[in-house]
Amino acid sequence: ISEQSIDIGAQLATQAPIQSNMDSVGSISAHGLSLANAHAKFKPKFADFTCSHTEVLLFARLITKEVIPHAFWGSDHNFNIIMK
Repeated sequence: ISEQSIDIGAQLATQAPIQSNMDSVGSISAHGLSLANAHAKFKPKFADFTCSHTEVLLFARLITKEVIPHAFWGSDHNFNIIMK
């Protein structure tokens, strides 16, 4: 995944329908396009989803502790060695 990657399905699902109004001169103003442009300006960048190494380590420890049965480690000493 990169900043340039896009999800076409999500864009189509969230895109507002284009509505046009004809005024007396005959020009068309597209309201849906301005809404789409506003949505595109506030699209988060891939870099906004970063986290620190500490957060990754804490998450890995938590998942390891919750997913792997305690009997797998054999003893508390073995478990503590892995958690360092």
